Amino acid sequence: MTGLDLPSRRSSRRASSQRRLDPLWWGAAGAIVVVTLIVVGFALAHQSTLTPPVRQARYGPESAVSVSGQVGATPVLTLNEPLDLEGDEIATTRVGAGRTIVADGPVVLRVHRFDGQNASPLGEPELRVAKANSEELGPLVSGAVIGASEGSRLLILRPQGNGSEIDIVDVIPTVAQGGEVGDSASPLSVTMTDEGPAVSHGTVAPSGVSVQTLLEGTGPQVGPQDVVLVQYLAMLWTDGTVLSSTWNDGLPQTIDLGDAMPGLCQALTDRRVGSRLAITIPPDEAEGSDTLVLVVDILGIV
Repeated sequence: MTGLDLPSRRSSRRASSQRRLDPLWWGAAGAIVVVTLIVVGFALAHQSTLTPPVRQARYGPESAVSVSGQVGATPVLTLNEPLDLEGDEIATTRVGAGRTIVADGPVVLRVHRFDGQNASPLGEPELRVAKANSEELGPLVSGAVIGASEGSRLLILRPQGNGSEIDIVDVIPTVAQGGEVGDSASPLSVTMTDEGPAVSHGTVAPSGVSVQTLLEGTGPQVGPQDVVLVQYLAMLWTDGTVLSSTWNDGLPQTIDLGDAMPGLCQALTDRRVGSRLAITIPPDEAEGSDTLVLVVDILGIV
């Protein structure tokens, strides 16, 4: 062909070979690769910050899922259509007024699990007392709980095999939420500090079981055979020795009143969830040799 100065195939191979052997060519090519990797890496990192790990759940009366009922009580789930999930979804259906859950801080959860296709319950409700971290709660639940406030209700939707699961998670208060009550007749004086209750008293111990209501809750009444979730401090009257305290780490414990010492069962029976009580129990009803002093927050009935 005329008018076009095209190199021959042999000359093209020779030029290409020269480029491959030229250090300057390699340097330029390497710089291009490095810049490209940096740009791609930045784009992926930027994208990951914009993509949440879970989506906002489809919650509400006009959506697929709605929930009613008080926090801490058995929820009523309404499923308007079977769930078809592409990934995990979360929502806050009620915001509590209690303390904010922080990473590795104490948390109490009541979890109700339902089938995402027909809203049937999946097993019994579960009470979980744990530290708010992925090791104890798993990454999804811990991520939903950290930053929430006690008294909140969370909704977690997750794919499960060929179906889906709906978890209703109530964040239970870890301290009593009742209203203050004045009672000057009590033998105990209790001041709450960041480390828990500080207790002082006179010289003469009460001869029988005494109960002072510091905060009066509005929850269900405790029965004599109930298992109750409590924060408590237990100490001796005579020298103030602290026998045990859940306030050391903030993790509540359960007490089975059917197996508890007689004086404690008497003191807690008929009291309401949400109450804080200051209690003295004489030795013959405390199964010890000294009057027992307790400060008890009743958090729930298991």
